[in-house]
Amino acid sequence: MILRPDQQDYLGTAVIVEVAKELEVPKMLLVVNKALPDIDFGVLKDKVHETYQLPVAGILPLSTEMLRLGKSRTFFALHIPDPSI
Repeated sequence: MILRPDQQDYLGTAVIVEVAKELEVPKMLLVVNKALPDIDFGVLKDKVHETYQLPVAGILPLSTEMLRLGKSRTFFALHIPDPSI
């Protein structure tokens, strides 16, 4: 399950996690998307894990390059064939 580190997504994710538990989903992992680069990712990972009692598979930092490419609707590999992000 992918979530952003903001209040609206925290609440929405809580609802989805409860529904998934009621449906007895056998395995759930969380991925935090659009994390601000100045946030301590270790602290964020711990907070998300404590909040939902689920493993955090990873944290994806906010990338302005990806935002620009997403808005232009162009294919990422054509513009950045050897990305540093």
